[in-house]
Amino acid sequence: MQEDRRANPRRQVRKDGKILFEDQPFFIECAIRNISDSGALLTMLVNYPLPRTILLWQEHTGVIYECDVRWKRDLVVGVRFLDICGRTIRRALLEKCFAPLICAPAPPQTPLH
Repeated sequence: MQEDRRANPRRQVRKDGKILFEDQPFFIECAIRNISDSGALLTMLVNYPLPRTILLWQEHTGVIYECDVRWKRDLVVGVRFLDICGRTIRRALLEKCFAPLICAPAPPQTPLH
């Protein structure tokens, strides 16, 4: 077994996430397989080319990470957390990206008699 020489050891997890694009109202569902203070290993549900920088949204906690895509092999992606822009700017980017995807509220339902 090979020794893990990372500065921040990875923890094995199985969490749902979404890969968000900063310049498009588009996301790819993914599984977060392991995570550390400095990065994560993701498995995408569909194979799609990724830009160099992405946002990773951890669904359970609502945390958004700004990430540098370090490598990609088919559906598996290694990312390093950047966090250059900070929480306020990430939130604004998320709202900007997904504003076109927000659906109009459902019409009121009439009660069944």
